[in-house]
Amino acid sequence: MAPRIGLALSGGGAKGAFTVGALKVIRQRLPGANPVFPVISGTSTGSLIATLLTTNDWTTLVKIYSTVVTKNIVNPHHALVASVAGPEAVLFAAAVLGGTAIYDTTALKGTIHNNADFAAIKNAFPTTLLLYNTVDLQSGEVVTFSNKTHAPSTLEKALLASTSMPVLMDPVDISVGGSTDQYVDGGVREFLPLGAVFDSAVELDLIIGISTAPLSPRTKKDTYTKIIDILGRTIDLLDTEVGSNDYYGAQEYNAMLQMIANAGALGVSRTQLLKNIPDEIRKRLADKRPVPVVLIAPKDHFDLDSLDFDPAEMRKLMDQGVTAAKAALDGVI
Repeated sequence: MAPRIGLALSGGGAKGAFTVGALKVIRQRLPGANPVFPVISGTSTGSLIATLLTTNDWTTLVKIYSTVVTKNIVNPHHALVASVAGPEAVLFAAAVLGGTAIYDTTALKGTIHNNADFAAIKNAFPTTLLLYNTVDLQSGEVVTFSNKTHAPSTLEKALLASTSMPVLMDPVDISVGGSTDQYVDGGVREFLPLGAVFDSAVELDLIIGISTAPLSPRTKKDTYTKIIDILGRTIDLLDTEVGSNDYYGAQEYNAMLQMIANAGALGVSRTQLLKNIPDEIRKRLADKRPVPVVLIAPKDHFDLDSLDFDPAEMRKLMDQGVTAAKAALDGVI
């Protein structure tokens, strides 16, 4: 019997090619031509990958992460300003002339609309629960959209929001429960969305988290003299810090569940063990059991910029994903 595997797919833009390479190995090691994953959680580029994986559109998934170029994803607002003075000048122009981002995501919207069948994605539940991680700018909270709860039209907007890094890309307006808020990339608060998999309550035998970056920051001796480079460096550090918290937080959560199981085996009831523990924590632990988590991540940071969709470089990253997955999964699946 095939193991029930949940997937948590990180952000990283063009670096998502690494995730696709890792998924090649996972698919090859599971029975059947199109293995089913009971729950797939994605942040940013991981959400796009999760979308196509949910409907088993592997051909399109590989094509996107090995052939698309940057202009198929984003193009600068104030194109004339960008062509003369670069992206940092667009930031200044947006501040003076009005605007919410450096890049226009019209091309990304088209790529999503032309390649994702949201009716099929909706119908994939309950076989596969698909989760998009976003952040609501008004509440500041992580908001998860799913094919269990939301309509196809909302899912399409949620996918765009999950891929839209604030300042670089425009927030996305989504109406939920009669209220319209602005939503952005879930990586602001959850880069490697393991928490959403645990919270889904789907019965699993294994969770595989795929991160497009190591869990420790890259040391760089560069002197930063351009605002756009400082912004890029800040985003890299944010991704590393948030991703590390996501992974180790999941491991600590697992450890608590294992301790509860161990105590139960020794005759200590869950009620006794959780006495004086805050209600919100007890609710999170209720009816949960520990699930092993395997992390697939590169050993070193990639030099490729997240918005630099270079087909030749992405194919190299895909190969690195294959290598990393084989090492992480030997003896596991």
